[in-house]
Amino acid sequence: RGADFWHSDNSYNPTPGGPTALYGVKIPVDSDGTPLGDTLFVDAERAAVELPAELRQCLTGLSATHNMAYNGGVPLPEYTSGEWAEEPDAVHPILRRNPLSGREALFVSPAYVRDVIGLTKIES
Repeated sequence: RGADFWHSDNSYNPTPGGPTALYGVKIPVDSDGTPLGDTLFVDAERAAVELPAELRQCLTGLSATHNMAYNGGVPLPEYTSGEWAEEPDAVHPILRRNPLSGREALFVSPAYVRDVIGLTKIES
């Protein structure tokens, strides 16, 4: 599922969710008391700033289609079985302006991005 891939929560919605916070109420530990789990967060604004100039130039103005059913290229069984109806793709700029900070943020992921509009599947 999407949790197995790097992703932005709800990027498949026409209006993606806002900031994400995680708060562990009960965190499992292994036999020596080390906390288990591997949720990570990234600064997508910094990632956009640190893109190589040539790549940034290629990405500027491009948009990607996001869809929950895509699931990193392996459709979720709820969709393939017909249990859930697939929603239309949401289209977002790859370099998306953060509505809170006003800065550009890198907004793509292997979990939900089906393709980049205007590029071939391989280029996407």
